[in-house]
Parts: sequence; structure tokens; C-alpha cells
Amino acid sequence: MHYAGFISEAITTSRKIILTDITSLTVSNYGNNVLQLKVNGVKRPVPAFNVAYGVPVGAFNLPGDGTVTTKLELEFEFTGDTGNAILDYRKLNKQNCTE
Repeated sequence: MHYAGFISEAITTSRKIILTDITSLTVSNYGNNVLQLKVNGVKRPVPAFNVAYGVPVGAFNLPGDGTVTTKLELEFEFTGDTGNAILDYRKLNKQNCTE
């Protein structure tokens, strides 16, 4: 059986992150400005938090479908170089894998 650990990370500055062995991922923008998120070199906007809804309205999501990514490159670009995003993901725990 394969196990995945759940990780949450606050992202508050523009930066690049490389992840491996990811089974699912969500980037939510809790900031006041649109977040420009590059995923493997392709830029996409993640809308700002909407107070009227009380939740982020445009999260970027890679749903868990039973597969694992080999490498995922994420680049966060905030207006003014700061923002408020949350990166949630599940990472394969190879130490607890049984075939």
C-alpha cells in the first residue's frame, strides 16, 4: 500500500518551488491581488480572495487520481512581490510503501 503525507505551506513572497512525488495539490490565493502562478513554465492567474464569498474563488487544483508526479515546478509571482497564498499537497511517503 502507498501512503501520502499532507503538507500545508504559507507562501508570502514571490519564489520558485520544485516538488517531486506529489499525488495532489491545491494553491489558494487569500491575498488582495491576483497571483500569477507558473506550473511547469505555463503561467495562469489565480484570482484574489473574495470577501463576499468568504473563500478563495479560483484556486489552482491538481486532484488526486492515484498517480504521482515525477517533478512539478511552481513559480509564485505576487504584485509587489508579497502576497498570501496557501500551498496544500500530498506527497508520496516512500518509506511507508509496500508493493
